[in-house]
Order: sequence, then structure tokens, then C-alpha cells
Amino acid sequence: SYHDVETVFYKFYIKDNVFAILTDCGKYDNYILETISDVNFLMLECNYDLEWLMNKSGYPDFLINRIKSTKGHLSNEDCAKIIYELSNKNLKKVFLSHISKNSNSEEYAYQFVTNYLNSHYNIKNLPEIHIAKRDIITEIYNDNS
Repeated sequence: SYHDVETVFYKFYIKDNVFAILTDCGKYDNYILETISDVNFLMLECNYDLEWLMNKSGYPDFLINRIKSTKGHLSNEDCAKIIYELSNKNLKKVFLSHISKNSNSEEYAYQFVTNYLNSHYNIKNLPEIHIAKRDIITEIYNDNS
């Protein structure tokens, strides 16, 4: 387990599509990447921006250290790197999720991830990037997806 409490990530199949939900893992490794390498739809933690967390979150030091540790959460940069690792494969849509209220925002996370992918990598088939809203149900898939 990569979080400070027991965590799991989910991978499931509907019709011919593969889905995964990955949050609260603190870090990712080859095992995780290999396990989700065939997903079409991914709900992925994009919890914090490092600079925002360190300088503007208002969190005490112990909480900042917990969040950014390998037992904490995935940053915007971690999220972008995972998307890169899965791009040009089967990935169609990514839903940025578990976005912090105090060390990130939906708009900033979206801009960071898309800018990072476009400026760091030459990706032919960038998946659609969406925001999983905190307070409403996110439609990940419908028959028109």
C-alpha cells in the first residue's frame, strides 16, 4: 500500500471497454502502470500542485509532508506523467479527480496537466482530459463514448 491507510485501485470491464480508478496512492510504479496499461477510461488522482501546497495551502508542515510523501497523494505532475505513460495506447478519456480545495483547483489542474503533456512530450493521440467534479456524479462512459 502506498497511502498511509489501506488503499485499493479498481479496474473493471464493461462491454469492450476497460476502466480504472486510481487515487490515494502517493506514488506510482511499474506494477500500477502495467496493470492499467490497457485502460480506455481512467479516473486519476490529481490532488495537489507542489508550489501551491508548499506556499499557499495554509496547511501545517506535518500535513504538507504527509500529502507530498509516497504515502500521500499524487501531484499534478505525477498525474501528467501517468497519462503520458498510458498515451498512444488504448486510453480515450482521463478524468482528473480528488482535486484538493486548498492546494489545487479544477481549472489549474486541467491547465497544468494539458500544458505539461503538450510541452514535455510528443504525443500523437492525447486522450481527452476531463474534470471529475467534487460534488456531482461524473459520467465516465455512455454508449456514445
